[in-house]
Amino acid sequence: MAYTSGWEQQWLQTDMHLDPAETAMLEDVQEKIEHPYFEVAFCGHFSAGKSTVLNGLLQNDLLPASPIPTSANIISIENGELGLEVETSEGQTKTWEADIPWGQVQKWGRDGADIRSLRMQAPLPFLGSYSRMVDTPGVDSTDPLHQAVTMERLLSTDAVIYVTDYNHAQSETNIRFLQQLTAEGKPIIFVVNQMDKHREEEITLRSYRNQIAATLERNQVHVLATYYISMRDEQHPDNELKTFSSHVRSLLYHGSELLERSEERMRQTVLSRIRDRLREEQQTALEDWQERADHAGVPAQLIDENAQPDSQERWNSWFREWKRTLDQAHLFPASTVDKARDWLESWQPGFKAGSLFNKKRKTEEARRERADALLADINENIKASLTFHVRELLQPEKQDASSHSADYVDQVQNIDVQLERADLEAFIPEGETGRQYVFQVTDQLAGVITRRFKDQAEPLLEEKERVLTSAAGPALTEAEQTKLNELQNGWKEEKERLEQEIAQVERQMESVSARREWEQEIRHMMSEEAPSDVPEISISREDEAVEEQESASPGQKELPSYREEIQMVEAFAAESSESSLIEEEKKHLQRLCENLQNQELHVSVFGAFSAGKSSFINALLGAPALPVSPHPTTAAVNIVRAPQKDCTHGTVILQLKDEAFLDEEIQAVSKELGEVYTLASIQKWRKPNHTRDARMETYSQYMFTLQESVKKHHSSLGETRTIGMEDWGSWVADEQKACLVKQVTLYYESYWTSRGLVLTDTPGVNSIHGRHTNVAFDHLRQSDAIFYVTYFNHAFSDADERFIQQLSRANEEFEQNKLYFLINAADLARDDNERRQVVNHVRGQLRQNGFEEPFLLPVSSQRGLQEKQQGGEDDMFSAFESYLSGQIWQELLVVQQQYVVEQALNLKEQLGRALQVQKHDAKSVAAEAERLKQKLGQYEEVPERFHMERLRKELVSDTEERLIHVRKRLYLFYQDYFNKVVNPVTIDGSSRKEQRRQLTGRLMEIKEEILVQAGQERETAFIRLEELMKRQLKQEAEEQYREVQADFPMFQVPDAGRSFIPKPEKTLDLEVDAKAFETYFRSAKDFFVHQEIKTLKEAYGENIQSAAAEVTKEVAQELEAKIEDGVIAASDYIYAEHKQALDKEFERLSTWYDQSYYSVLQTEWEKLAPLTGKEDHVQV
Repeated sequence: MAYTSGWEQQWLQTDMHLDPAETAMLEDVQEKIEHPYFEVAFCGHFSAGKSTVLNGLLQNDLLPASPIPTSANIISIENGELGLEVETSEGQTKTWEADIPWGQVQKWGRDGADIRSLRMQAPLPFLGSYSRMVDTPGVDSTDPLHQAVTMERLLSTDAVIYVTDYNHAQSETNIRFLQQLTAEGKPIIFVVNQMDKHREEEITLRSYRNQIAATLERNQVHVLATYYISMRDEQHPDNELKTFSSHVRSLLYHGSELLERSEERMRQTVLSRIRDRLREEQQTALEDWQERADHAGVPAQLIDENAQPDSQERWNSWFREWKRTLDQAHLFPASTVDKARDWLESWQPGFKAGSLFNKKRKTEEARRERADALLADINENIKASLTFHVRELLQPEKQDASSHSADYVDQVQNIDVQLERADLEAFIPEGETGRQYVFQVTDQLAGVITRRFKDQAEPLLEEKERVLTSAAGPALTEAEQTKLNELQNGWKEEKERLEQEIAQVERQMESVSARREWEQEIRHMMSEEAPSDVPEISISREDEAVEEQESASPGQKELPSYREEIQMVEAFAAESSESSLIEEEKKHLQRLCENLQNQELHVSVFGAFSAGKSSFINALLGAPALPVSPHPTTAAVNIVRAPQKDCTHGTVILQLKDEAFLDEEIQAVSKELGEVYTLASIQKWRKPNHTRDARMETYSQYMFTLQESVKKHHSSLGETRTIGMEDWGSWVADEQKACLVKQVTLYYESYWTSRGLVLTDTPGVNSIHGRHTNVAFDHLRQSDAIFYVTYFNHAFSDADERFIQQLSRANEEFEQNKLYFLINAADLARDDNERRQVVNHVRGQLRQNGFEEPFLLPVSSQRGLQEKQQGGEDDMFSAFESYLSGQIWQELLVVQQQYVVEQALNLKEQLGRALQVQKHDAKSVAAEAERLKQKLGQYEEVPERFHMERLRKELVSDTEERLIHVRKRLYLFYQDYFNKVVNPVTIDGSSRKEQRRQLTGRLMEIKEEILVQAGQERETAFIRLEELMKRQLKQEAEEQYREVQADFPMFQVPDAGRSFIPKPEKTLDLEVDAKAFETYFRSAKDFFVHQEIKTLKEAYGENIQSAAAEVTKEVAQELEAKIEDGVIAASDYIYAEHKQALDKEFERLSTWYDQSYYSVLQTEWEKLAPLTGKEDHVQV
């Protein structure tokens, strides 16, 4: 079977110049024509469940499925006798028949360096003879090879099934990839997997689906159909798996009937790529000519007017865009088709609503309600997909504004097409109809809508054509015309050649059917019958490596118990004395004991958005206390603590952003958009109609949210509000309210909060605001422990990796480890081996990023919460809680207990010394007291012995050395990040102007990301300085006060563990003008094929490196100033504390050595006599 028209053979021999990539594309087309097949590719981010979904369709576990990346190359599946073909990167092929080494398939699938592709055959009747399925690498894998392999394959793919998981359906990575597929004209079937994660109490399914649809529409992503499925819970009430499987199998089974049209669509793709390349060359040549004319001294105004293509071409080009706008309007997405089907079903003969007595009336009501719902959906789609775009297209161009009639703009704004119920009634069926009737109706309705737009625009089109075809530049002087004629010689020849080639391409494109017709045929095939039974295939994975068992976490250390000693100290401190002689010392011990009773453990929870941080906290609390935020851009800091006197259980305190905070945020967001706005001027900002740049769309949408929120709630800025838990959800769900919330404190009674646990839920590390990750460093410093949550099915993403590298460097500075890593949703593992596989994968990644022996535990927040609510416990979650209670909490408690016991022992020793002296005669006691006073006086100068200047120099020197490494890391980050964001996927505009704008946006993104990295490096440097100063001062205090404490055990040594260095707050900026580098982009061909991108990378890198050096210099100067302030503050503190302790010791010498108090001292000493120290002292 071959549908060869010969066009590609003819083209390969034509005079038209094709670049190597285009020649390769044509060869791929020829290969597909000679060996015809209908191909459906499965794409999506890694761990979305592509392989699992594929195995479900195959009804056999043919493909390796794992929560870690399993595919680094293409795996194709066809119908036939069981067999496997593996092609190496060197072109060698090895085949197996029947006896397939299944255990090695996963290893080969991951080996993108040595293995090029895997081709599998199996008895799969629904694939027929001419269809195949393809599994591709994850589009967001940290391995750049993976995405390249995926994109290379899509040329010959006929349809794409894009799989995402429930938590990441709206991610920027997904949107970018889907936008490219839409631009290529690929039919997309969008699959949201893992719907079993949905919780109706967190967000209604209807709201969630609406969010998905709105995100796709806003980003101009066109999908053929959307399915919400769960491979894990097939009985889930909202699972559309059966429908999805049936439709895909039908499409594949009838793929042979689409082969001829498949060739046409592939031909269209190649033609459109070549046409776009030719148009780009034409625009580039035009702009080059303009530049040469400009250099020749022709006035700019004349250049602008004469540099335009001829007037007829202006109209032709505009009309092509007009036609494309109408033809490609996405008026009937899957949700609207569903409403149309519901309405049509209400007119089927057997449809009845209501009871026996009101059946007719209820049936009519049901029909009206369904018609109204359908009309509302259609009319909303018309506005979003056509009305605004038609009006924008018809608007006069700037240079033509004066050529249009006075009321032209008003007529443009009056264009409006809306359907009414009468339009639907024309399609009421007269009898039974099949499933395909709905597509006939929607297709005809789409035709009605576009015809009405044409009718309303007809007089405007006539005027548009008149203006565009009559546009001409001003007359030139003879000298100017001569210069222009000289320059035009080369331009005209190039222009004519390009126009001829473009015309040749467009003539061939005219014969290809429109995308709507192609999608209509695919929908039709999806509804046809197909074999559903697949024979069971014997699969043995005995040769598959079993994951090595590795301890999930360090074993719990044996900690000493101080329960008896603390009870003794508490009793001693609480007992009243017959004298006030040591009343102050007892009060001091009493305060320490009370602190033990009221001890708080501050824990912050870090992790990427949708990793399950809030769910994890809810599992700890044993109730769904924290609502789940659907808005990664508006996440606030949430704090959960035990109820207090004025804040009872369930009280929620909302702290709204004040004007200064919001002003800074607006400036940061507008800066990302290449604009400058403040709180005062935000209402002047205008949201662009659309952008194909997913990142810019995210910032633009958040800017719009801020704008609307400020408009409605400006008077509330800076307020603190007290609400109940029942009202909290509305503040989270409503984005315009959520974006105003800075911090939320929930007072909640639970087992852990009653023990003193204070939990802080931080914004996701992949938030669009760099400041969110900087806030995390404050929590890192202030918290006793950090729980970093990553997600089982998406463990250790790119966002995790960059942030964890910084956390690793910061964590090294603390005397004790603060970071504990948790793999959430570990119940999703199929078995223990898969769970170990993910744990070992994450552990390996953590080791590569600086954690030699990371604490790592798998948990399931969902099961942990469910079991607690039912009175049971989940093994994984209880194992974590056991470690939290028995190790993390207990270690902190033991350290505090040790300090209390030490203070009591010091008191006991000093009491004993006083008693020993008082056993002598009065003269000897007085002499000893005087000797001790003189001895104490000698210690008056101890603070002067601190080497504060040496400490300052050490801190400055350490900062300078570290910042040298920071500069190097920033440049290495630039080298890596440039490749990720500047590539053909992100620079894909339809014109050079658009491509340059995209390039500028990507360069700005690089600049801002480097600023985020620089900010985090500063935070890390500050933590190091703070901890280094603490260690040095503590060591110095131990040395300087060793002799003092030997003579006076109760002498209170100044607390060297305090923070003295002020936190740096200076705003950082890179002095780099990204727009100045857009001229490096002359054409996509020059940029990507001729490697001009390398020249840009080097030039921009030099500027970035220079600017980064300036930033690190500023950071160094700022930190040096903070060091100076910190050293002065520490010195002042030591002097003040020392004097206070000295005065207290003189006071003791005056009273404790008075023999009249002997019996009092003896009584108090006897109470402490049983108290002894322990050898197994725990170091902090």
